[in-house]
Amino acid sequence: MKQVVEYQGIPVGVLMQRDGCLAFMAVKYDVIELDGERFSSVAEAREAVRVHVRRHEPRMPMNRGNALSSGGLSQ
Repeated sequence: MKQVVEYQGIPVGVLMQRDGCLAFMAVKYDVIELDGERFSSVAEAREAVRVHVRRHEPRMPMNRGNALSSGGLSQ
């Protein structure tokens, strides 16, 4: 099973089944610190992404248009 994890409609990672858990593989630099983390559910992973991004919010865009035009989540 593979599950895309999005933040504000932007794919930021993929969850893959591994050893009875869901392993997070970051596809955006802004969540790279979560790469390799293991979660028990998709909801838990999404919450971890949300908390992580909010902690680093000053460098995050305010809307999806900014993120897409800059090629990533950070400006």
